[in-house]
Amino acid sequence: MDINYLAMLLMALQPFIIYYTVYKSNEKSKSDNEFHQSFITIPPSFSFFYFEQFGYAFAILTVVALLGIALSQIIRKTAGNAVEVKSLLVFGTAWFCNFGIGYIIISFFLVLQILQTLRKSQRLYCL
Repeated sequence: MDINYLAMLLMALQPFIIYYTVYKSNEKSKSDNEFHQSFITIPPSFSFFYFEQFGYAFAILTVVALLGIALSQIIRKTAGNAVEVKSLLVFGTAWFCNFGIGYIIISFFLVLQILQTLRKSQRLYCL
């Protein structure tokens, strides 16, 4: 999927996510509501899937997340559940770092596997 199509899809989903987290009455605990609110700030983490154009993807998906936060702040006066911007930004930053570390670890093991495959194929040619 192209980064522009992903950004448009996430922009279309943001109002539904905000409606679900802000207006939906939760009988569950506050931590469940914070978990649902965290989906507003996850989009920048998807930029790792577009590593060739990481800066562009990160900028576009960060704007998507910031527009979601801005929308949640615009409607906060009529909202049943308050959106905590500070906790959202902390969660988004932590999620981005964790996703990045996971991406680096996975890419490291993939490179090792490719190198081992190349070494085995070179041994076959040497025999």
